[in-house]
Amino acid sequence: ADNLFTGLLPLDIFRFDFLEVVNFDKNHLSGNLPIGIGGSTSLKTLHLAANSLSGEIPAGIGNLQSLQDLDISDNAMTGTVPDTLSNLSSLLLLDIHGNSFSGTLPEGLRFFETIQRIALQDNNITGSINFLCEIESKPIISADCGGSIPQVNCSCCDICLI
Repeated sequence: ADNLFTGLLPLDIFRFDFLEVVNFDKNHLSGNLPIGIGGSTSLKTLHLAANSLSGEIPAGIGNLQSLQDLDISDNAMTGTVPDTLSNLSSLLLLDIHGNSFSGTLPEGLRFFETIQRIALQDNNITGSINFLCEIESKPIISADCGGSIPQVNCSCCDICLI
């Protein structure tokens, strides 16, 4: 992290089966997440926060069955959160705040049994996320659920921002 790397995120890095940690937080990486991102099936930590990444989350991210920490916050990513994110049943942290994601969240996220923190704020996510209240581990949830006209409806959010 914080290495002043620039350019695109290299696709080849996600071809290593034994890779467990990728941390490129606080660099100057740009472009889209590689479509082949799901190739590192042993990956446990993927931190790409505070870069200039854009585009959508590739559906292949759902292949990262061992992933525990996903932090792609504070980028310029767009599109909807893919349904395949629901496949990441080992997640402890899901941090996608500070992007431009839109639409509704996949309701399959309710099956995250061990997740501890979900950060969704500062996006364009809309609708009800009350299904997150059903998660047994009772994660800390932050979302844009504050103000007189909240962007999302969340009765169990710990942090509601405007």
